[in-house]
Amino acid sequence: MSLTVSRLYKQFSVRQGTFAALKDINLEVNWGELVCIVGASGSGKSTLLRLIAGLDRPSAGEICVDGLPVTAPGADRGMVFQRYTLYPWMTVAQNVGFGLNLQGVPRSDRQQQVCHYLDVVGLSQFAESYPKELSGGMKQRVAIARVLACEPKILLLDEPFGALDIQTKETMQQFLLQVWRQTGVTILMITHDIEEAVFLAQRVYVMSAHPGTIKQELIMQWLEDKTEHGYHQIRRSPKFQNYRQQIADLLQRREDLICDEHPTALIREY
Repeated sequence: MSLTVSRLYKQFSVRQGTFAALKDINLEVNWGELVCIVGASGSGKSTLLRLIAGLDRPSAGEICVDGLPVTAPGADRGMVFQRYTLYPWMTVAQNVGFGLNLQGVPRSDRQQQVCHYLDVVGLSQFAESYPKELSGGMKQRVAIARVLACEPKILLLDEPFGALDIQTKETMQQFLLQVWRQTGVTILMITHDIEEAVFLAQRVYVMSAHPGTIKQELIMQWLEDKTEHGYHQIRRSPKFQNYRQQIADLLQRREDLICDEHPTALIREY
C-alpha cells in the first residue's frame, strides 16, 4: 500500500502563454514512512503537495492512494500548512475536534479522540486555552493534532516549521519524530531546509526548478536512534554532514538556482 505519483505535469496559464511548474514527477511513499521533498523556493514543492492533497488538479499524470486516483480532497490525506490556520474564536480542544465535528462523529467519541491526540502532542493542559495564548510551536502542535484526530492514512506537511525560530524548530523536529513513531502515521513533508530533511526523513527527494522535477532520491541510512541521541549529536556526525553536502551540491548547481532578482539567495539560505 502506498501513495504513488506517476508522470505528473502541472502548467499554469500566464500572460505570456503557459508556465510549466512541474514536469514528469515520479515518486512513491510507502505506508509508515517519513519522506521529505527538499528544494528551493520556486521549485514547485507546495504545488506538488496541493496536487497530492487534491486541492488542485494536474495537467497530466496520476496520483493514487492505495491504487485509487486522487481527484479531490479526501479523509485519507490530512494537510498541515506553514501558517497555523487555527480558528481564533475556538479553544484548543474545539480546534482539534473541528474536522471530527464536520465528519459527524458523535460528541462522546469526538471528545475521546480530542483528548487522545492532545495527549499525543503534549497539550492536554491547554485544552481550554485559545490560540492567542499559545506560542508558535504550540499552535503548530494543535494544527498537527487536528489533522491526526481525523486519522488520515498520510499526513502532508507544507514547511510546517518554516515560520518558527531555530530553537523552537529543532524542538518541533524532535516532536514530529516522536509523533511519527508513536502513531505510525505516514508522513510526506516538503521543506527548503536541507538539515531538516536529513534529520527527519527515511528518504529524501531532491527537486530542481524551472520546471520542478525530481532530480534524485536519497536513502537516509541511520544506525543511531535520532530521538535518543538528539538533534545536535546527530547533526555533528560525519554521516549527517555527508548527506547534507550531497543535497546541497544537487541544489546549488548553477542550472538549478533561482535566477530571479537575487540569484545567490538560495546559497545563503543554506
